[in-house]
This record gives sequence, structure tokens and C-alpha cells, in this order.
Amino acid sequence: KTLCDVILMVQERKIPAHRVVLAAASHFFNLMFTTNMLESKSFEVELKDAEPDIIEQLVEFAYTARISVNSNNVQSLLDAANQYQIEPVKKMCVDFLKEQVDASNCL
Repeated sequence: KTLCDVILMVQERKIPAHRVVLAAASHFFNLMFTTNMLESKSFEVELKDAEPDIIEQLVEFAYTARISVNSNNVQSLLDAANQYQIEPVKKMCVDFLKEQVDASNCL
């Protein structure tokens, strides 16, 4: 939380972060913070239609390059990683789903 320069507002949850870290991990945030979008100058940025727990995991990934993908969160993580353009998380989710497919559960 030290020297955080942005707060992500996700529903009622406030998630502190550093713009440079988010921008490095996400093309979406890079564009948001480096163009003339209103959010580039706002201290608080509201992420609508997002799940707080999922956004917290993505922010933690931006700092640590680690994330836990499992059957409970893979769909939500994949959707959010796609929306916020976090390619490594998308790949981890797709790889996880590929590992889960076998003759008994595919169409």
C-alpha cells in the first residue's frame, strides 16, 4: 500500500495499487493510464461488472506473477483476464482447462 497511486473500486471493495505495476501487467490498464481517458487522472477507478476477489487475485498477479487457478475460479479468472488483457493469466486458465478435458467430459 506504500505510495499507491490508484485505488480500484470493485463493488464496495477498495483495492490499492500502483499504476505502473498494473500497466506493466495489463494492456487494458496501460491504455487506461497512458491516454487521455478520465481514469488516467483519477485516484479512484471504478471497475464495473467485476468480482472483487478475482480483481484482487489479478492485482496480486501483477505484483508476484503468481496466481492459483482451480476449478472454482477458472471461468471468472479467464473472463477477467480476457477483459483486462492479462495474457499470462489467460494462458494459465486455458492450460488448466485443457488439462481437465478427457473422453468422459468432452462433447
